[in-house]
Amino acid sequence: MKTTELVETLKSHGFYVFSIYDAAKLMQKSIAYASLFLSKSKEFVRIEKGKYALKGTDPFIVASNILYPSYLSLASAMRFYDLIDQNIVKYSVVSVKRHANVSFNGLSIEFRRMKKERFFGYTKIDNAYVAEVEKLFIDCVYFGMPDFSTTLEALEYAIDNKKIDLKKIQEYTIAFDDKSLVNKLGFLLGLAGIEAGELLGKGRKAYVRISGLGKSGVDKKWRVKYD
Repeated sequence: MKTTELVETLKSHGFYVFSIYDAAKLMQKSIAYASLFLSKSKEFVRIEKGKYALKGTDPFIVASNILYPSYLSLASAMRFYDLIDQNIVKYSVVSVKRHANVSFNGLSIEFRRMKKERFFGYTKIDNAYVAEVEKLFIDCVYFGMPDFSTTLEALEYAIDNKKIDLKKIQEYTIAFDDKSLVNKLGFLLGLAGIEAGELLGKGRKAYVRISGLGKSGVDKKWRVKYD
């Protein structure tokens, strides 16, 4: 099989990111042969041991297809949805599995583990797996990344541009089953001018703390102390 034939075959199967085993099977050759073939061609880029991408594949696609199941979230998903305009050099991927971070073409891909019951709310867009906008903000608050002020700005932009379902984000917050998260999400939505009535009474009675807002205070409604 010629390089151009393999490229087209991989694309036809949606394999923009693929394993050495995928290539060997499609070529009907041994693993050793496929490994040598891929290493000699400039049309394929090695991501990590046994894993390759087609040259020129979008980093969003690469990052979200290294590990299955997984999806892009945090600041990289904000950029994917154009909720922020900063350039991304670190792609954050959420999965139920552990995986070492990866350096790829000058970019950093980090993996964050989440419990299986909280691993929901993602979709496939143009061969990239990415958190739905609503789940994105839940993940940001849960992991504490990016900082709270950046998350708030992105949320306000999403609301103003009708990129978020405000009922769904409350439903997802409840489904996530973390009372501290309820307090924090309710507070975040409140700062963005949303009442979030479905979350009231479902959070912690004790106060939770939020840092990175750039000002200090106490919110009695959502039982949040912030600084």
